[in-house]
Amino acid sequence: MKVLLLTRGNRFLEKALRAAPNVELSVAPDLSAPAKGFDVAVIDDVFPTVWPSINVLAIHTPNTNWFDSVGQVETPAIVDWKQNHPLLRFTSFDNVQIAASLAVKTPTWAIVLVETSRTPLILAGEFRGQRIVWIGFDTLQSTWPLRISFPIFMANAVEWLNPAAANSAQLT
Repeated sequence: MKVLLLTRGNRFLEKALRAAPNVELSVAPDLSAPAKGFDVAVIDDVFPTVWPSINVLAIHTPNTNWFDSVGQVETPAIVDWKQNHPLLRFTSFDNVQIAASLAVKTPTWAIVLVETSRTPLILAGEFRGQRIVWIGFDTLQSTWPLRISFPIFMANAVEWLNPAAANSAQLT
């Protein structure tokens, strides 16, 4: 599976994606043309010139089509996560601390996977035929990349966003 990582330089994320099985990773600072030839785009704390039409993992990047309004919350404490969702298989958010997060209202197309008392931190769903995983905080401003759950989550996310896996799931 071909994955495009748009980032200013997140080595933890790049290593986690390279460790995921069956991933061919390309790294770029921006996307100025449609992402042709890629299966999944990972957008890390940048807003691309052209938004990809393929499945997306967006980290600390709000898309104005997804949310009505976007705010900010400081030091959000994680209160719950959905352990039974395929994206959170074998992961835990115990003792993960976050400096700040984007604050949004959960859109109708998404389900909350990880939440605080004031805002969702991780959302997943399908919007206009595109699978989306949204993380509201900058992973480099948290302790999450230092936990074993981080590379496991990234492998789960790439697998869940894989268009071939999504198509086979619809057939069963």
